[in-house]
Amino acid sequence: MKPSLGERVFSVFNSILLTLIGLSTLLPFIHVVAKSFSSDVYVISGQVGIWPLGFNIEAYKFAFKNTPILIAFKNTAFVTFVGTCLALIISSAAAYSLSLPNLYGRKLLMYFFVFTMFFNGGLIPSFLLMRSLGLMNNLWSLILPHLLVVYNMILIKNYFEGLPDSIRESAMIDGASNITIYSRIIMPMSKPILATIAVFSAVGFWNSYFNAMLYLSDPKKITLQLFLVNLVRQADLMDSINSEIIVPPDTVRAVSVVIGTVPILLVYPLMQEHFVKGITMGSVKG
Repeated sequence: MKPSLGERVFSVFNSILLTLIGLSTLLPFIHVVAKSFSSDVYVISGQVGIWPLGFNIEAYKFAFKNTPILIAFKNTAFVTFVGTCLALIISSAAAYSLSLPNLYGRKLLMYFFVFTMFFNGGLIPSFLLMRSLGLMNNLWSLILPHLLVVYNMILIKNYFEGLPDSIRESAMIDGASNITIYSRIIMPMSKPILATIAVFSAVGFWNSYFNAMLYLSDPKKITLQLFLVNLVRQADLMDSINSEIIVPPDTVRAVSVVIGTVPILLVYPLMQEHFVKGITMGSVKG
């Protein structure tokens, strides 16, 4: 059926509106990137828009001349990769168990999981727990507390419940155990939601700053976000004592945003094919 004039006008209006909204979210980041490559004079005077003025990379030299940044990248990559993989395994295993209709006490278990979304142990008990477990100055202190995010588990559970029951029943008739069904049938069929949760988890682990500040004091264990905060503080300190070799703090902040954002942004194109489908199907029980 051919769309009416009103429908075509509405479609054009929607396209223009969504384009403007998209640009409004993208322009601030473009501005930050432009500022990170601009000369000190233009940054201080506030003349930088969406294009670098007086192109230079002094701020990046200032950041990368610090040897700890390589250590920070390595530590953050380890936390992100290992944490994401383990979070997918644990969250999906819990989701599969809770999606089984014949699981005894299923509703009560689900209640306990949801309860933790509203009430947690608190900051001081968490700190004391990590210290008693010997995880201070250990990268595992950034991984273990976040291996099971209940919201992510619920998304996976809803996705599993949306799969046809006949698949699991047929496998059980053929003699497959729940572990076999979970690992060889359900997981391969759930790539969209797993890709979605992988993105959520990777971004969370990559951006982890507060826990790193609490549990890590060893420079060899520093993470990228903690390093970037220290870098900005160093620039502010040098600016306060009127150092002649200082890169403007605003430029250092812009560089910190770029360094901290661009690597994790590269994950999205790899997962884009499954992302929208996964979040849509996981949000509502099929």
